[in-house]
Amino acid sequence: MFIACHPVLAREARLALTLRLMGGLTTDEIARAFLVPEPTVAQRIVRAKRTLAEARVPFEAPAATELAARLASVLEVIYLVFNEGYAATSGEHWTRPALCEEALRWAAC
Repeated sequence: MFIACHPVLAREARLALTLRLMGGLTTDEIARAFLVPEPTVAQRIVRAKRTLAEARVPFEAPAATELAARLASVLEVIYLVFNEGYAATSGEHWTRPALCEEALRWAAC
């Protein structure tokens, strides 16, 4: 999660990309979390991937000195994944316990 929350990305792009990659949320679910149209989130994810590729960001865990700069975004992702699990925005059930459990597991690490 700390890899995807790279500071070269804008906050919204970091969160959208990480929610998609790590949280497994759909573009629609992410859009609902941010109260923006789905195409906006889709474009953020595409631009985030492009930005990381163009900046040649290595796919490796950040150094200990870089963790603090990424922590706020990581915590926001954990919160948003838990929130989607607690109050599902789609599907036939009101909650998604597996998402809640995953967010709690991440928070405990």
